[in-house]
Amino acid sequence: MFRIGLIFFMLTTILFSQEYSFTKQEYLIMDLGKRIKSVKVSNHDILYVEYNKETKKAFTQLLVYGKDYGKAFIFVTYADGESESIKVNVLHDLNRVKTVLKNRNKTLSLEEYNKNKFILKGDFLNDKEKKKTLDILHKADINSSKDLIDVTEVENFPPIVKIKMYIVEMSNQSLDEVKSNFILEDIVGKNTMQINTIADQSLTLDGMFTSAIKHIGSRFSITHALKVLKQKQLAKILDESTLYVMEGENTQFLSGGTVYVRVQGTTSQGQPISDLKELEYGIKLDVKLDRLNSKNKTMLLSIDTQRTSINWEQKVDNIPGFGKKSIKTRMAAKDGQIIVLSGLVSSEDSKIIKKIPVLGDIPILGKLFRSESFKKGKSELMFFLIPQIQKS
Repeated sequence: MFRIGLIFFMLTTILFSQEYSFTKQEYLIMDLGKRIKSVKVSNHDILYVEYNKETKKAFTQLLVYGKDYGKAFIFVTYADGESESIKVNVLHDLNRVKTVLKNRNKTLSLEEYNKNKFILKGDFLNDKEKKKTLDILHKADINSSKDLIDVTEVENFPPIVKIKMYIVEMSNQSLDEVKSNFILEDIVGKNTMQINTIADQSLTLDGMFTSAIKHIGSRFSITHALKVLKQKQLAKILDESTLYVMEGENTQFLSGGTVYVRVQGTTSQGQPISDLKELEYGIKLDVKLDRLNSKNKTMLLSIDTQRTSINWEQKVDNIPGFGKKSIKTRMAAKDGQIIVLSGLVSSEDSKIIKKIPVLGDIPILGKLFRSESFKKGKSELMFFLIPQIQKS
């Protein structure tokens, strides 16, 4: 008889229970209208409940706080002996989450198809962009593996950056001579004010390039400038290459070779032996695309240039010494911006060919070291990099 009465009581309370809904980390005041004798909560991880002490009607109101998402029941027993079951749903603040998603990607939409169950729709450029969106949902306590139906699509290939590179032997004569021959006017145009400003801020041709890029910007044509200098025999294009790199990845350019030096030694038994030792030599250019913003057409690049030279004046046991020079820089660049690098190789390096003739066959560097102008210190090696954002 007692079991039947208990079941009837539970069915009655559930049948006539009230239901409330609010978002996580919000308070809800429940005015129950009658004096409360006791309160029990089905799940304390979801709800925190206490009496509202700010009301004049003592023990008639409850202050309910949403601790976590989900549903829970509050079982109330009143002073008159009646009981009630109140259902509470702690929901996500979808408006805030939707606003954040729309600001990042206008194609995205988040729909709730059941209590705390969602459908995500839209398109992503790459997996990295999708991962950032799922991280946002995770911070909003939306479990992508349990609470989310993901019907988004990701393009197969992310945007990449093409880096056009010119390696040039450039005359380092003063700009006074260049300007007197009207070469600067041929390169930058006939704007006298720009020519005077560029000339005043420059001492050499590589300085002129940097200054011209600063003042003329995207209207400065590196291909036209090099063509003019080549015609005037002030520049030799040693190489023209194209590199490709994706966001977060590296691309490398290497000009050099391997020198084999015979090394004499003895075995543990004292027998004389000889062996060949590999010595690497040359220039390495390492470019990392740290960050790419396709919308603003800007990028963040880390450029590491290294030069390894051989110094026979410091040889030990027929093994020459090594000289290393490294320049690391991190810079923001616009799409199509010209980046100028110089100062990696000096005319002293060309003297090595006399001791190691095979170095004269190394691509790019061999041509440079055979140049009489470079040997006499009248020219230098320069790199011109032009990064361009490509669609996938």
